[in-house]
Amino acid sequence: MDLECNKTVYRVLEIYLTPLIKNIPYRYYKCKFAKKFFCNATLKELPNGQKITNRTHNHDVDLNVVRMAQFKKRLEMRSATDLIPLTQIYDEEARNFPESASNYTKHSAESFMRRARTLSLPMIPETISDLANLFIAGNLNRYSVDGEVVYKGCVQDTNGKFSIVFASQSLITNALTMCKRELHADATFRIVPSKPKFYQLLTLHGIIENHSIPLVYALMESKKKCSYQAVLSYIKTQLLPNFNPRKILTDFETGLSKTLQDYFPSARRVGCWFHHNQAVWKKMKSLGYLNLVNENQHALNTLRRIMVLPLLPGDKINQGLRSVKRYARRNDINMNLLFDYYERFWIAKVECDVLSVHNQPRRTNNHLESFHNKLRYSFGVAHPNLWIFLSQYLF
Repeated sequence: MDLECNKTVYRVLEIYLTPLIKNIPYRYYKCKFAKKFFCNATLKELPNGQKITNRTHNHDVDLNVVRMAQFKKRLEMRSATDLIPLTQIYDEEARNFPESASNYTKHSAESFMRRARTLSLPMIPETISDLANLFIAGNLNRYSVDGEVVYKGCVQDTNGKFSIVFASQSLITNALTMCKRELHADATFRIVPSKPKFYQLLTLHGIIENHSIPLVYALMESKKKCSYQAVLSYIKTQLLPNFNPRKILTDFETGLSKTLQDYFPSARRVGCWFHHNQAVWKKMKSLGYLNLVNENQHALNTLRRIMVLPLLPGDKINQGLRSVKRYARRNDINMNLLFDYYERFWIAKVECDVLSVHNQPRRTNNHLESFHNKLRYSFGVAHPNLWIFLSQYLF
């Protein structure tokens, strides 16, 4: 980085000064290398930031020292103000200070930069409502997109549990002009911050030309149906009042799925085929059929036929299940407990129209799982610090 010639004498030599006396209204500095150069340079800094040179340095400037100090100052300043990952900040500044970066590596700078970022933030709040109050007070306006603060509101359900909603209204407005009336939803507990105590993160995505675009996030203290009702009521009335999707794709969590249907009544609910197969496999194992499936080809075929039932039209799934039962009986395969479970949960509770993915271009919400897994990998821990989560996750 070039130095400004008309400010070289004062600004550059300032780097050679270290505090002389602390805890007084004025800050006094002396030459950092006083012993090495027998230098008597001193400087006084007034409370308003004005600097007055008392005695000047008697030695030349080492530009390597100057650039290293500038490099560290840039890292410190940007770590405190920029919300991008620290590694990205380092890489960008290293291109401006290549020689300094070769002597002050990313690994060496990590703790220094992390401390600068931590000191720039308030203490992590104890409760979700305390976090909301920090946003309301304007203390967390740094979490914004194109000047718009992403905090939208804090809602409380009938059990007294809180949820915080994040979104970018400008992103929503732009996305909905292109969104083909399709809404995907997923909730995960794997990447929520460790403090305050959240239970899960709910994410709503719109689909634009086969690309999944995150529209709304909600950090939730509970996964009860009343919590979903509080969150989705706010989202529908405040953020998506004119959005009427034709299809909603989600997993088979009843509370979420049915509440989405309540607030978007014109949409058809479609389940995730992957989650169906995952649940059937887990139930098969818990019922003790794993050895049978591993050792008997007909048992394996029976399980496979159960797993492809959602590929049928909704009005054909019952007929398909009866066909699978007949196949099992003909081949002396006793998996009656699995059939009972399937009828009781998938047919009666989930319902065939939701279960069926027949003729659907997207049969799973694996893209949402991938989205969450990628973020979990970037965090490096299961439950990241709240400020790291907000700076890296949202939009």
